[in-house]
Amino acid sequence: MATIRQYTQWWHSVLIAVIIFYLSVIHVPSSLIAPWMEVVHFDKWVHVLLYFALSVTLAWDGMTRLQLECRRVKLVRLTILMPVLYGGALELVQEYVCEGRTGSWGDWAADWAGAVVAYAVIRFWMSRRKDRQFE
Repeated sequence: MATIRQYTQWWHSVLIAVIIFYLSVIHVPSSLIAPWMEVVHFDKWVHVLLYFALSVTLAWDGMTRLQLECRRVKLVRLTILMPVLYGGALELVQEYVCEGRTGSWGDWAADWAGAVVAYAVIRFWMSRRKDRQFE
């Protein structure tokens, strides 16, 4: 039977996911966009960073809190599959639900990039650990 502690130990990941959701659905008037935000592909870098953070947080919560048997398949599910599906769902929400927002294949590709880079960083970090408990 699941305890409250088992649900609350994912709060880091839930917080990042809620922040991403909020940033994805709000309508920002063009008058509030700073000049430095108009750099070409600035929004793609934001997607990469947000989904990198989500992937790392999911891996942290999944490996350190629940002590999962972190084989590669489970790590891929946590760090790549879940964030990419979440990003794709949010792109659909932007396209079909949010007024003034549009879904973008480029944004979803940036979500993929952030998740894949996070996976690579986590795998590198795990390979450097002395105990190699996650292999």
